[in-house]
Amino acid sequence: MSKFGTADDIRALTARFRGLRSRRLIITGGPGTGKTTLALQLLLALLATRGSDEPVPVMLSIAGWDTTRPHRLEEWVAARLATIYPTLRAFEYGGDAAPAMLAAHGHILPILDGLDELPAPARACSAKEAASASPRPQAALANPTKPAALAKK
Repeated sequence: MSKFGTADDIRALTARFRGLRSRRLIITGGPGTGKTTLALQLLLALLATRGSDEPVPVMLSIAGWDTTRPHRLEEWVAARLATIYPTLRAFEYGGDAAPAMLAAHGHILPILDGLDELPAPARACSAKEAASASPRPQAALANPTKPAALAKK
């Protein structure tokens, strides 16, 4: 399937994504071709049909990834969750440890947007970390001229 645009196409993509053993996906396309829109449609479809045992899909901009200091994808996801959704740190949800617990235990499906917008060294570093992350599901968006580094494991 190279083109998605209808609700049936999104359902098909969602089913194919769920059928992937690794549940890892790279969405490629040139600037302005709809990678982010497709990822948002996938996110909404995953949410609408999510089982109680499946992770919650969350769109995260990779632009804030600080490649000058080493950290694992799960740590970065936890830090972004704590920043974007401060309520997750509320006492009734587990306090400051809650975002880290959600990320570490696979309750979050990170959908990483903007990999192709990072400078080459930062893109390579973040792509390497995402590819070597624990075998948790994830989706990434990339320009078609730059996805090779993302696909390597």
